[in-house]
Amino acid sequence: CANGHTGNMPSKGKRRRIVKPVVEDTPSWQWLDVGTRGPGGSVTHGGIEYKGEVLSTGGYVMLRNPDADEEPFIAQITELVEYPPDVMPKARVTWMYRASDTRMSKESLRKHDPRELFLSTASDENEIEAIECGCQVLSRTEFAKTGDRLAAFYCTKLYNPIDGSFEPLPHGIATRVGGDAAAIRGAMGRSAEPEFEEDFPDTPDEDSDYDEKAPRTPSRRKRRKQKPAQPPTVRPTKRVKEVARFKFTVPKARSTAAVALNFGDGGALDEARGKLHVSAVPEGLPCREPEFHTICEFVRDQIVAGSGACMFVSGVPGTGKTATIRQVARTLQSERDLGNLVPFDFVEINGMALTTPAQAYCELWDAVGGGAAGGRKVTPTRALELLRKRFTTPSPRRQCTVLLVDELDQLWTRKQDVMYNLFDWPANAHSRLVVVAVANTMDLPERVLVHRVSSRIGLRRLTFAPYTKEQLTEIVRCRLDGLEVFDADAIELCSRKVAAVSGDARRALDLCRRAAELAQKQSRNVTLDDVRRAVAEMSSSPVVAAMESCALHERLLLISILSQFRKTGVEETFFSNVLESHILFCRGRGIEPPSASTVAAVCARLAACRILLAEGGDRDVYQRIRLNCNQDDVMFALRDDPTIQVMKKASASNKL
Repeated sequence: CANGHTGNMPSKGKRRRIVKPVVEDTPSWQWLDVGTRGPGGSVTHGGIEYKGEVLSTGGYVMLRNPDADEEPFIAQITELVEYPPDVMPKARVTWMYRASDTRMSKESLRKHDPRELFLSTASDENEIEAIECGCQVLSRTEFAKTGDRLAAFYCTKLYNPIDGSFEPLPHGIATRVGGDAAAIRGAMGRSAEPEFEEDFPDTPDEDSDYDEKAPRTPSRRKRRKQKPAQPPTVRPTKRVKEVARFKFTVPKARSTAAVALNFGDGGALDEARGKLHVSAVPEGLPCREPEFHTICEFVRDQIVAGSGACMFVSGVPGTGKTATIRQVARTLQSERDLGNLVPFDFVEINGMALTTPAQAYCELWDAVGGGAAGGRKVTPTRALELLRKRFTTPSPRRQCTVLLVDELDQLWTRKQDVMYNLFDWPANAHSRLVVVAVANTMDLPERVLVHRVSSRIGLRRLTFAPYTKEQLTEIVRCRLDGLEVFDADAIELCSRKVAAVSGDARRALDLCRRAAELAQKQSRNVTLDDVRRAVAEMSSSPVVAAMESCALHERLLLISILSQFRKTGVEETFFSNVLESHILFCRGRGIEPPSASTVAAVCARLAACRILLAEGGDRDVYQRIRLNCNQDDVMFALRDDPTIQVMKKASASNKL
């Protein structure tokens, strides 16, 4: 992939293989225009002739499925691009989901036609030879009028694979024609008509709800045989709005290898930008050697002894907690491959990537025992039963399992049964389960968790302190790996700016990378002026500007939310807690506290500006609220407020 990202299509069963394009002796494609040169030397085209077909931007195509027995993938071409000197064209596509690819229940799936598609927000970049042929994607009205239903599909909704939500299409779906019926039948591997026979209504509503009458699918037995395959999935580590691009590949475990980033042929500055990217994993982790050895010795001892134990790792965001644990896993896996350590399994679960906390059971069972179930998915209740049996029943051949639970606070529930089970299983004599839990708050077990859960975490705890300016300088220099493209003063200024606010290494890398982009435009090394401009850009975002112009009670509401986050360590809170903090801040400043309806109106205004994310519906004081920006941005925008100054002093004292 030219930009080194991976995608986010959901997978429901078998693991996928890499799609290996068939390389022919003579090119089977030809550009239809000269193209437009873009950043990094890329050239964007409007159309291409491929295997006798004309494919253009906006058209729909079928892409080869790694499983020959499965139906091909459907996607819309958003861009046709080439990256000289690589002559192989690439197509950037947006995926079309079938109903079986989504998170619908079994009852809802029976109401949907196999030809029905949903336009998703997931995109990808693939080589042109992964395309089999063009196809038609119509509106439901046009599809009802077409004579050859096998040669076309129809789209009804917009689907977000991150949260599984559906939305009406903004402008409908235009007819895109590519290929012919025979080619599409060949790609689909069928020669007969579909097995459904129900006619479509004459004037269907394209934005109708899914509970309405829809074309029925074949029987359950037949539909299982013809169940379309899903493109591979790589779960995101953060809840983001945009979905990254990916290739047709799915690793057997979450990959922690360094990402190969391509920013074009721009010399040393391009190479520096790639190395400063937060997704690029360096060979070593500087300034975290003591923490690395502590975690490594703890995990190695448990693997050798064949016992189970828990460790709780805490620290503010951007201090290298997850990266250090992944480095430990890679080190121990290397020892295992060399025969110096007994076999073990490494599993990583990120609470931010789960739809519900109970989904952690499914993720863990898929990793340690999914093969025994023939690759079939199980419900959280069934996965809990299987895991409980596995970790309580003795088995001499069982390998040790090292489980990394990142974003532990996201697994919190009212009964806290998920956390309890994850920390209780290692205490069993035959579990051979080592749990390393990661959270942003040091006293999370005592502040949030009930006693029966915190007692099972135990006393093995490790805190990652925020990076100092010297450590941030060392991290940036190690990333550059001898590239002399930064002035020494520029790196030091960047480190001082970040260390004074949060000590977040990711923010320091982003700041240096932006400074390198500014310097590249003028074809020179990065100087102090470039870092100052980068700091000004990052601190003058529209969100920061909006918060700087907030009224009094809007500022107090943001401070109340920030106070709740720092108090609980969970970046999500209820409106009732925010209202209570808001009233306390007003009384402390001698201001008459507003009514609950007034505070709710202030919250609604901030949510309308996308500064906050507020839960919809009529949940009243139990409405969930979270920031839609970094906490550091809030502290910077409200830096003149006395409460924010007190928070900064408290953070500085914690660093010491």
